[in-house]
Amino acid sequence: MGFVAKGELAAIKKNNQGRLKRLAFIRKGFTFGEMALVDHFPRSASIIARVPSELLILSQEKLDLLCEHHPQIALKIMQGISRLLSLNLRRTSGELTDHLGK
Repeated sequence: MGFVAKGELAAIKKNNQGRLKRLAFIRKGFTFGEMALVDHFPRSASIIARVPSELLILSQEKLDLLCEHHPQIALKIMQGISRLLSLNLRRTSGELTDHLGK
């Protein structure tokens, strides 16, 4: 999971025709890659820096150590990740509904 400390990133993914599509811009103060910490599956999109950027990374190994040695901190992090995923799902559901209505 990455935290953007400085700069701007873009989340991109190939569509069914093999063309890259931008999914989102990720700016300072925002995160990416939280799904992988929860479901342990490979990434669903790629991240590219749009400008020079600084990132803070929470790896699966570091999260596992937090769970083992500082479970209360790990719980707070997982609650935050759950909220992020829920908000993202709500936003995506709304966008899908708008798209299907066209």
